[in-house]
Amino acid sequence: MSTQFDILIIGTGLAGYVTAMEIRKHRQEVSIALITESEGHFYSKPTLSTGFKMGKTAYDLITHTAQAMMDQYQLQVYTHETVMDIDLEMQSVSTEMGQRYDYKQLVLACGAVPLKLHQSIEGAQVAYAVNQWEDYAQLRAELSTQINQPIAIVGAGLVGVELACDLSSGGYPVTLIHADAWPVNRLLPEPIGQALSQGLTTIGVSWKGPDQLRSCTPLDQGVELQLASGDTVRAACMISAVGLAPRTQLAQSAGLAVKQGIVTDAYLRTNHPNVYALGDCAEVANWSLGYVAPLRRCAQALAKTLSGEPTAVTYPAMPIVLKTPCCPTVVVPPSPHVKGAWHFEGSGLDRLGCFESPQGEVLGFALTGSYLRERAALLSKIPAWLPQ
Repeated sequence: MSTQFDILIIGTGLAGYVTAMEIRKHRQEVSIALITESEGHFYSKPTLSTGFKMGKTAYDLITHTAQAMMDQYQLQVYTHETVMDIDLEMQSVSTEMGQRYDYKQLVLACGAVPLKLHQSIEGAQVAYAVNQWEDYAQLRAELSTQINQPIAIVGAGLVGVELACDLSSGGYPVTLIHADAWPVNRLLPEPIGQALSQGLTTIGVSWKGPDQLRSCTPLDQGVELQLASGDTVRAACMISAVGLAPRTQLAQSAGLAVKQGIVTDAYLRTNHPNVYALGDCAEVANWSLGYVAPLRRCAQALAKTLSGEPTAVTYPAMPIVLKTPCCPTVVVPPSPHVKGAWHFEGSGLDRLGCFESPQGEVLGFALTGSYLRERAALLSKIPAWLPQ
């Protein structure tokens, strides 16, 4: 048995729901359905790393339930269903429950999955990850029985440092373990990263870097971590925040082009007619940007395209704001394709880093503390990442 929709969206994260909401601004008459493995609640993903300080339960983070989204935006939302196959020729998808859904236009908003700690690390499977609402609910339930007990976080990228800051501010002693010498090293140059590390230390976060996890032994209460340096860390629980991988297997199995993510052009079109992709799973015009601002721009452009007004997404330079009150930080990383050098000023928690081309053109910046006042002026100087 099959059901047909004008627009079928796989995924109910921000990418999926925001696309549906944007389409409704242009077209009321089209049928829209979303399929998800999850509960299908609508929530702001950035709140997953800010909830502990505010004492938020998992249900406090929900903006709208799946039913509320269905009612408000005239959607059909299928929860707890896993799409197993996409038939591009028949324009249909099949789920593990034996359901078939036909579409006129398909949008892949599959998101990303947390990278697992290396399989060679003994006991690594006990680690929690926080990438979606269900993860937060599970961790919240675990920590409700471990009030103010020590937490170990492996990985100090964006998610790791924001969780460390949030949990520490919420009363949990945190040890942050990272393979490199400073946090968020893929985005921040060393002086800015060291300022952030100093800020984390001021709120009681114990920094272990550069260092690596070697093994994790379950105890009667909590876990014991052995590090490459020889240090031992005991914690009530361990959180893995070593990164995310775009969910591309479904698209690749269907024959869609995949590189770092599902390959699309600036119109969010894949290499097959009537199939589009956006969000964490997509590589849009050679850009893979797993942040809210570019996601919203993609959703707005795609909604116009699906409404009969072909629209290419454009990316101005977009700042990434870290949710780290212990050391307020914002960064516009330079494109990996440009040449230049970093220049720095300031000290302590107040730092400015500016990335300039050999001709003196500003191509990126990173700011902490009082230097955040320079954000608007510097941002106005940076050329668009993906112009019209």
